[in-house]
Amino acid sequence: MTRICSVLALLALLAFATPADASTKIDYGPISHKGLKKLGGISSSKKLTLQLGLIANQSGLQKAVKAASNPASSSYGKYPSLSTLQSKYGASSSKRKGVVNAFKKQSIKATIDVTHLRATATVTIGKAKKLFGTKWAVYEAKSGAHVALPVNTPKAPSGIKGNVDTIAGTRLQLTNGSSSAFAGGTPTRTGTPNLGCTPGSYPSAAASANGLFPNQILTAYGIAPLQAAGLQGQGVRLAIVGEAPTPASDVNAFRSCFGT
Repeated sequence: MTRICSVLALLALLAFATPADASTKIDYGPISHKGLKKLGGISSSKKLTLQLGLIANQSGLQKAVKAASNPASSSYGKYPSLSTLQSKYGASSSKRKGVVNAFKKQSIKATIDVTHLRATATVTIGKAKKLFGTKWAVYEAKSGAHVALPVNTPKAPSGIKGNVDTIAGTRLQLTNGSSSAFAGGTPTRTGTPNLGCTPGSYPSAAASANGLFPNQILTAYGIAPLQAAGLQGQGVRLAIVGEAPTPASDVNAFRSCFGT
């Protein structure tokens, strides 16, 4: 189970991370106002959960993971442990301290994850305005959905600038008075999904622009060629990380729809 959790955590970090160096611009995710109508301001007490990708040895990490995923490699199946991620590939002490201290100046506690690849901090929009030098406002999409976005492109303060390459969570989805932040990645579907039975059985899932379908995940992580070579995960234990218990009906529906 420890090995499975380590691999799952590693895949999540790779999906979040981008190759970077000290001069890399920060990716703030989907904060474009294109196609949106500005409605007005938003309460400064609303909170954003920010996840910051630290500049680290991403190229070395990606090479290690590719080798561990290649059956022809002597490292096949030997994924880096969490301690190795931290010591060999994680961000330097100065970069971690720079980010933590930048938030500390605003009386905000930022935490560094065990791999030293990511930092997390919860901030009010009022504090975010001071940190990033821009206001937030509410915008309306053509679908009628409301979202809070920074009015201008955020400007990272000293300590964050040069130490991170990604800041996710500056976009706040608003629905019926509640709110939720995008935790990172691209919230729109790309490529051509194999919809399986969803058009007839789950039309809302088929029509949604959110999430990925199994065939897209196989392509994104290069899994399809491994399956074509006969590596179907025989003998591997699978852990579903999330809320428990997992409804058996959901698992059966997925199996039925996509042949798993």
